[in-house]
Amino acid sequence: MLLEGKIRVPLEGAEIKVHKPTGFFAKLENALSGGSLERKEVRENLMIITFIQEINRILRKNNITNIVKMTVDDQVIYEDLEGVDNDLEAALDNLSHLEKREEVDEVEMILEHEDESLKYIIAISLDRYHSPGKTPLEIGLKAVPKALSKIENESDDSFKARVEQEIFASKEKFNQLQTKMESAIDEFAESLAESLRERFKQPEVKKDTRVRYIKSNRDLEPAYAGYYYGFTPMDMFFTMMWWDMMMDHSYYPDHDVSVIDDMGESQGMVSEEGFSEGEPEIDSGDESVWSEGEMAESAGEDSGSWLSDTSFFDGGSDSDSGSSSCSSCSSCSSCGGCGD
Repeated sequence: MLLEGKIRVPLEGAEIKVHKPTGFFAKLENALSGGSLERKEVRENLMIITFIQEINRILRKNNITNIVKMTVDDQVIYEDLEGVDNDLEAALDNLSHLEKREEVDEVEMILEHEDESLKYIIAISLDRYHSPGKTPLEIGLKAVPKALSKIENESDDSFKARVEQEIFASKEKFNQLQTKMESAIDEFAESLAESLRERFKQPEVKKDTRVRYIKSNRDLEPAYAGYYYGFTPMDMFFTMMWWDMMMDHSYYPDHDVSVIDDMGESQGMVSEEGFSEGEPEIDSGDESVWSEGEMAESAGEDSGSWLSDTSFFDGGSDSDSGSSSCSSCSSCSSCGGCGD
């Protein structure tokens, strides 16, 4: 059982104060081309920096301070290979190592976080030129049940016996875990989405969640460098066993589920009615199964830059402060572009 979430942030109507970058973010500004705010590229770079600052504030408000990797365009700014805690500040400090460039096109951050129920991997992307069907700012969530991670030095047999007792002892316990985990990721996603709505004064921030089951091929090594990046084999041990144990006990969910393999590749979906005694049939068709419906339609059809209009800045060339509001030009249909 793998839980996923998606948060999309359209920037139409978003409001944000623009200030001269300080601290870590001044280092990022220094790595970009300097010059007058009369230049479009300089204004757009300042907006990118401002949004990274705001994302940092939102993460800290939600006590998310463990970063796994940060990239700016194709340059890795920071990668935690040793499991360092509370290293978001260190990653931002590494912005001083950013190679000189005219503009930033894409910023990506991968973070990890834990609450009482789940361990999360959080992927944040901020794109100057977003692709069709996406919004400029998107947050992807993946989560696994924290309490059911394999304990260090625990044998496979001991782990399986513990899971049998805690989860598969009855259908009631099975259902309770499902409900608790689905509620946990939904509440976490909503908390992040609400922080974004408040910070950007943007009520149209959308979030969605879903459950995916991994139908594992034991001969394959799961894609820990790919789809499951950030998780460890100990995190995923139970998740990889879930499908087989569910089949062994004939315990099935009471809703449609999406099915993927060890590489994270979609295998299709199984409807609630498709679960019955024996192996369920996987429909290779629609596999989205988002709790609130697929959000791609609301993200627009055309790609474009949401930073291109000069009126994005109140006060014109005033570099100390200002307010940006993305409203209604045709350059970027997913956020509406920018206008007065």
